[in-house]
Amino acid sequence: MAYESGAFRNCPVVIYDADDSNIIARTNVEAHYAGGKSIVISEEMKSIERGTHLKLLIIHESGVSEFRGIARGFFDGTREITLYDEQQREARAAVRHDLNVPAVVTGIVDDSVRKPLQPPLKVVVENMSSTGVLIKVESENFDIDCVLEINVDIGGNPALLTTKVVREQVNADKTLSFGCRFIFS
Repeated sequence: MAYESGAFRNCPVVIYDADDSNIIARTNVEAHYAGGKSIVISEEMKSIERGTHLKLLIIHESGVSEFRGIARGFFDGTREITLYDEQQREARAAVRHDLNVPAVVTGIVDDSVRKPLQPPLKVVVENMSSTGVLIKVESENFDIDCVLEINVDIGGNPALLTTKVVREQVNADKTLSFGCRFIFS
């Protein structure tokens, strides 16, 4: 999928090492250049050597994209990363990226009726992939196929995720987690 230059500007990005085992940064895209093949971030990544292979999860207006990347130059507190090998949205092939960040569910759509939640329900986004998120709640129970509006802050940039609940799991600590697939308009 090709993206025009600038399409990822100001979008949240989570950067992992090439093995998906460590989060390196949660930040925002400062600039998006070179025909959509390069981004610049302001997160200080001086310890990451030029040429280091990375994995990136970018939340943008059209959805979520996973890329491989290579760390390039570090100038004036910014790091350039070349993007390549976008991962396609295939449910079984989607890599899950651990986040464990707080979020809130601000609305539920059930039987075609939107119901705002006041106050919003606090949840934890346990992980995210290019196809959806896994959220953890302490007591709330959502129906399968209901639509959730989830506000999450990644790297200081808020993102609104519209998702459909596709599965439920009971955790060992008696909390519930819900697998939610992204819905794109």
